[in-house]
Formats: sequence, structure tokens, C-alpha cells
Amino acid sequence: MTCDLTTTDGERYPLPTYKQKELQHTIMQACFAAMSTATSTNQATAASVADEIAKLHALCQQGIITQAKFDKKKRDLLGI
Repeated sequence: MTCDLTTTDGERYPLPTYKQKELQHTIMQACFAAMSTATSTNQATAASVADEIAKLHALCQQGIITQAKFDKKKRDLLGI
């Protein structure tokens, strides 16, 4: 028993049933790896944004920058 594997350009290739599970496993591993990388990147970005806001807050508390400047930079960093 086979099923067809269709490429993005529409070409079809027969795929034996016993290879379907192997291909499914490989695709799932690639998806999980991509999601893990994206999550790590998002977490690193969130941490760096939080660090930057903390630094700006300290500068504001020290009177080096104004509250308005801090608020603007914080909105810019948060994308709001």
C-alpha cells in the first residue's frame, strides 16, 4: 500500500506505507525543533526588553532622563 507525496510544485511521488511513519516522525521533530528555537528567541528578546526597561527606569529614578522620556522609550520597546 502506498500514498502519494506531493511537492509544492505539484509533482507526486509514491510513498510506501512503511515510510509514512518515518516521514511523519521526521517532520514532527523538525516542527518541534523550529518551535523550540522560536520560543528561545522570544524568551531572549523578552528578557532583553525587560532588562532595557529596567535600565531606563534606573536612569529615570536617578534623574538622568525624564519620566516622559522613560515612558516613550518603554512604549517603543513594548511596541505599544
